[in-house]
Amino acid sequence: MITFNDTRLQKRVKAFNDNVAKTLGQDMALTAKRACFYAMEYTLPVSSKAKAWPMEPMLQRIDDDVKKAYPSTDDPRWGASAYQLIQDAYKKEKADAFLAAFFGKPRALSKLGIDASEEQAAKYEAIPDPKVMVSKMRKVPKKTSNEAYAALRNKYTVKRNGALRLAANTPPLALVESSRRNAFAAKRKKTAGLAKASWYAAFSKLMTKGGQRNYTKAKSEEGRFVWPKECRRLQNLFGAGIGNAFVSTTGAYGRAEISSSVRYIEEAFPYHLQNAAIKQTKNAMRIIFELRYKNRKNMEVMLTAA
Repeated sequence: MITFNDTRLQKRVKAFNDNVAKTLGQDMALTAKRACFYAMEYTLPVSSKAKAWPMEPMLQRIDDDVKKAYPSTDDPRWGASAYQLIQDAYKKEKADAFLAAFFGKPRALSKLGIDASEEQAAKYEAIPDPKVMVSKMRKVPKKTSNEAYAALRNKYTVKRNGALRLAANTPPLALVESSRRNAFAAKRKKTAGLAKASWYAAFSKLMTKGGQRNYTKAKSEEGRFVWPKECRRLQNLFGAGIGNAFVSTTGAYGRAEISSSVRYIEEAFPYHLQNAAIKQTKNAMRIIFELRYKNRKNMEVMLTAA
């Protein structure tokens, strides 16, 4: 039987764990901050170092979706949308009468010319102006609505080419003036990137004890990150409750958790992109602890992201 005295080893283990515990909260907070940043980068639309806020395609999709929901008489093919709205508000006969005027007016106009007869002119004058017709139909909706638009998106949003947008068969909500529609679209565009900004809100919860928001002086590329300024604007607009994060430590063990409260975060941050962000976070975490401790094999750290 072999026996040995491990008192010295136990003292070294205790000293190591005590040393870990002293800075573990700080190290875990830094890890969680990086996790927030990587989550922001990999939330759709995916960012890169060269393009931290790639919103142009999303802004165009917002324009397209708003035009689909709210056609205007300034649109080239507004008649089809108007026909559907009139049919929904009135009987089919009234919608058919509108459609006859919509197509009949330009056809009659095409027959007018220098040699037009009085009969042709009379037929043209007899056809009502389709824009005037629909403007007098009180039951046809002519205003935008955030609630109605949200309900429309919940019902008709599909994923096409990896992006969420309204389906081709989405019915119109109202026939509006183009200026009203442009104003509505502009407000919608201000919310672009909300899912990405929710991770900045989570990051902000980790700033209660101070620290840096942007890391620009790190020697490694993995250590440097700068938050897009739009994230703060969106957090100020929607409140810090759009994201959350916390760090807890017990002795030499720590846990960090980050979360987004945006309702469509699962669509904006699918699993394969979550895994990419977690991979980046684990690498950054490894670097943090390797720099802090020479012998990381004696330490077990658990990271969970939700």
